[in-house]
This record gives sequence, C-alpha cells and structure tokens, in this order.
Amino acid sequence: MSSLAHLFAGGSSGRSGVATPVASVEQSERLEELFAKPRKPVAAAPAPVDDIPALQALVGPRGRATTMAAGPVAGPTSVRRAGNQVDVLSIVMAALAVVAVVIASIIAGVVISSSSPEGDAVRTLTQTEAVLANETQAVNASIGRLDEARAGSIAHAQQLALPLEQLEGMSDEAALAAAEAARVAYLSALESLTVPPAVGEFTPPAVDEESLSSIGAAIDEVTTRSSEVSAVATQVDDLREEVVALDRTFTAAMATFAATVPASAASIVEENPDADESFREAVIQTADAVAASALATPTSVATLPAYSTAVTALRDDQLRAEIAIAEQLAREEEERRRQEQAPPPEDPGTGTDPGTGTEPVPDPPVDPPEDLGGG
Repeated sequence: MSSLAHLFAGGSSGRSGVATPVASVEQSERLEELFAKPRKPVAAAPAPVDDIPALQALVGPRGRATTMAAGPVAGPTSVRRAGNQVDVLSIVMAALAVVAVVIASIIAGVVISSSSPEGDAVRTLTQTEAVLANETQAVNASIGRLDEARAGSIAHAQQLALPLEQLEGMSDEAALAAAEAARVAYLSALESLTVPPAVGEFTPPAVDEESLSSIGAAIDEVTTRSSEVSAVATQVDDLREEVVALDRTFTAAMATFAATVPASAASIVEENPDADESFREAVIQTADAVAASALATPTSVATLPAYSTAVTALRDDQLRAEIAIAEQLAREEEERRRQEQAPPPEDPGTGTDPGTGTEPVPDPPVDPPEDLGGG
C-alpha cells in the first residue's frame, strides 16, 4: 500500500494541515479492526510521510494506544514464557516439600502411635542381654588365658627339679639351696590357686511382651547374671595379678642362682688341670649360657643339663688323665727298682769269684794211674 488516501473521505491529504476527517461508520470500524488486533508485524513499505498526520488525526488517542499495543509481540511473549517456566519449577518444588512434610508427619505418627511402655521395656531387655553376652565372652577368654599361664608356670617349675638336683657338687651350694627352695615355694603357690570355671551361656527366660511385670522380671534376672559375671571377672583379674607376682619372684631367684654358675665353673676347671682343653672350654661355655638365659623360660632349662654334662665329662677326662699319669709313674718306678736290684756285669779280665771277690784256688794235678800189668 503506497498511500492512505483511500481511507479518508474526500481524498484529503496530510499536506493540507490538520483537517477534520469525515469518516463513515464503516471506515471507522475498519480502522478499529486493523489496529485493535495484535498481529506479527509484517514488513511493508513505510507509509508516505504526507499520510501520517491525516491518519493520526483520524484515529486519535485510541488509535495511538492501539498501535502501541499492536507493536512487535516477540519480546513480551518471550518474557511471559520465561516467567511461566520459573513459576512451574517453584510450584513443583513447593509440592515436593509439602509431600516430604506429609511423609515425615506420617512416619512420626506411626512411631508415636507404636511406642508404648512395653515396647520400651522389651528394647531395654534386648540391650541388656547383648551386654551380658559380651561380658560372658570376655570373662571366659580371660579365664582361658589365666589357666594357660598357670599351667605353663607349673610346667616350668617342674622341669627345673631334676636339673637343679644334678648340679649338686657343680655349683655354689648355698645358691643352689636357695634356688631349690624358691622353686618349691613357687610350685606350691601355683598349685594352690583355684581358677574359676568358664561361665556358662545364659538362657533368657520366657517373657510375655505384653506384660510389663514379666519384662521387668526378665530384666532383673539378666542384671543379676551380669553382676555375677562381673564378680568372676574381678576374681580372674586378682588371680592374674597374683600369678604375675609369683612369676616375678621366681624369675628373680632363678636369675640370682644362674649368675653364680660361671664362678663355680671356673673353680671346677682349675680343679681339673689335667683334662683335655676341649673339656675345659665346654664347661666355661655352658656355664656362660646358663647365666645368659637366667633360667627365665622353659626353654632355658636345657642349659642346666648341658652344663652338668660338660662338668661330668671334664671330671671323667681328668680321671682318665690321672690314671694315665699314675700308670706312667708306676712303670717308671718299677724300671728304677729293677735297675737297682740287678748284679753288676762280670769283668772278663779278672778271674775273681763273684761270690767272694777273691781269685779262685786251682785244684792239684792228678797223677796218671799206674800200669798194673807191666811190673
């Protein structure tokens, strides 16, 4: 459309100034229809500048407002759609929050409605029984360890009896007597200890979970049994401390005796100077091993028989050497005596009588017999 003249009566143009339009009702309705309906702007050739004043005069304020409302619709429509998206997300989040609150309220209501004194009492009973089971398991483990330690200590003391006895005459007599007395006292104290038996498994009583009195009686029974288990645990702890004290005293006594063995070994080596050097070294080495072990463990008991065996071998070799020396001296003495008792050898140059030491007298000559037939 190149001109707006056909819209105006009498073909008036904007060039004649602001003229009063003479429009029919039909034209007025057409203008209203054109400017009142919002529609997408259509790219069109701009109206001639001369027609714009006439159009403005014809339409008036209503037309301008309608024209402004009928401007480009892309912008406002986009903003309105973005606003709608935010509103939907907020509504969804609010709905989810409401649902969560409702669910939490329902759960809380169920818990509150299901909670009762009987239910609380049953839960207390269950927890008390679990504690008792743990206490029983712990005290039985302690009883087992105590009994094992006591048996090992008794075996250690018994193993030392014969080796100490065999050291008589091979060690300091006073130190050996003190060690044996300590061993006997230690063994007697250990054997007098009474280790409690293992605690049996607790059998829960039958309980009426709908009766507070029944549940309360069961809780009291479990509590009583728990007190008994605690008393056994205290007894086991006391016995363990007693065994530790006995072990400490006995170990000190054995270490004191073991420290005296090297000095005794040195004296024994000096008392047997004729034995072979290997036997003398064996005695010294085994004595040092006894002192180093301190006889503190069951395995260290083996050092005592090794020492006593070395001392016995040394003394046996000393006896062998003494016998050999005595035999050699006897042979030498016999040879000396034989040489002293033998007569001196005869001198062939002298006719001396070995019996008198004088020269022998010759016999007189004997005349031949006469011839009796020749007379």
